[in-house]
Amino acid sequence: MISHYRVADQPLAACDTHVHVFDSDLQPFAESRSYTPGPATTASLAQHLSRIGATRVVIVQPSVYGHDNRASLAAARQLNAAGDVEARVVGVLDPTRAGETDLRAMAEMGLRGLRANLKTQQTEAADDAISEIRALDRLLAGHDWPIQIFAPLGLLLQIAPLLRALDRPVILDHFAGMKIGPGDVERRLEELGELIGEAPNLWLKLSGACRATDYAPADSAAAEALDQLAPQLIALAPARMLWGSDWPHTGPSHLRKERAHGEVEPFMAVDDVADLARLARWAGPEAARRILVDGPGRLFFGD
Repeated sequence: MISHYRVADQPLAACDTHVHVFDSDLQPFAESRSYTPGPATTASLAQHLSRIGATRVVIVQPSVYGHDNRASLAAARQLNAAGDVEARVVGVLDPTRAGETDLRAMAEMGLRGLRANLKTQQTEAADDAISEIRALDRLLAGHDWPIQIFAPLGLLLQIAPLLRALDRPVILDHFAGMKIGPGDVERRLEELGELIGEAPNLWLKLSGACRATDYAPADSAAAEALDQLAPQLIALAPARMLWGSDWPHTGPSHLRKERAHGEVEPFMAVDDVADLARLARWAGPEAARRILVDGPGRLFFGD
């Protein structure tokens, strides 16, 4: 068992698979956005990656840019051109408007997957979720890229038969959208085991741990419950786990109703190096390498 974890211990080609870029110089935010983040530029992202010891990154298209992926792709292009970091993008597209020509053009700039933002869209009906995921799958025909889904656990359990049937990787964001509290460990393990245990195409992203505990303090009973659950989750399918910091750590969505449209939402203070140390304690060295290096390499970098 690892009792400490230094940045210098980070494996070569370790990947942070979940970050966002917010840069109004690269692209203005969508008018229909639900929040206004502060700046998180390509330069500050590079500093974050250096701080945690990652040499690969996956930039995930945030909801504030809607279906326009210019900022995410520009950031990936800048990082790749600089040469210190390999960057890829998981984009968000409207499958009724985008086509193969769009995918090819975006692939040259780093696109390697598409995201279904079901939680942000407040999609609650299973039929609606299934319709969107099938449309994305059709759009990606001819590509073996993953579909990444941000949705509550209950909805994912409802649509699990479709997810298992897809002939491509499916990534479940942020602990598959679960919430955990004291006494929930056994139930959550059963639910997530049912979801991913024997499904060779389903991947679980161990990101946004504070979301999974509903933003409870680090010394809370909810955080302790997650520490109990996570090693058991990893043991279910260590080759199908990913880690993402969720940098730059946007805040809880329920607080957004209290802000005026356009008012800047502060980022949360999260120690990403400590979060990596936590992953190392959960996983142990062999599984941590699979999570940080091998899995992202296969999914996004063609290893």
